[in-house]
Amino acid sequence: MRKVCKTCKKNRLLKFFYQYPSGFYRVHCIDCSKSIRNQYNKNNSDKVRSYKLHQRYGLTLYEYNQLLNKQKGRCKICKSLHTGRKTSSHFHVDHCHTTGKIRGLLCHKCNSALGKFNDDVQILKNAIKYLKE
Repeated sequence: MRKVCKTCKKNRLLKFFYQYPSGFYRVHCIDCSKSIRNQYNKNNSDKVRSYKLHQRYGLTLYEYNQLLNKQKGRCKICKSLHTGRKTSSHFHVDHCHTTGKIRGLLCHKCNSALGKFNDDVQILKNAIKYLKE
C-alpha cells in the first residue's frame, strides 16, 4: 500500500511512514518527520534542552545554570572552560548511576574517563598509583 506525504507530496510505500501503536500511519513520511523534528529542535533549543535535563536528571535549566555558575563555568574535575565537544557548548551532567545524585558538570573528556573507569574509586586509585610510578 502507498500513501502521499503531507509535506513533500511524494506517493510512497507505507514502510516509509512511522506507524502509531493504534495502527494508523503518520501524515508525514519518515524523512519529512525527521526534518520537521530537527527544525523544531533548532528553533526551540532551550525548551528541548530544558525538557531533556528534567527527564534525565530531574534538573531545571535554571538549576543547571546555577551549578555552572557555582563551578565558575568550568569542568568540575579538570577546570577547563571548554566542553570538549564540537557539537555542543554544554557540559555533561555527571551523576551517580545508583542514587541518581548529581555530582557536577564535566567536560566530555572527564565524563568519558569516569565512565570508562565505571565510576569505580578503586580503579581510579590504581590509575593514580600507576601514573605516579
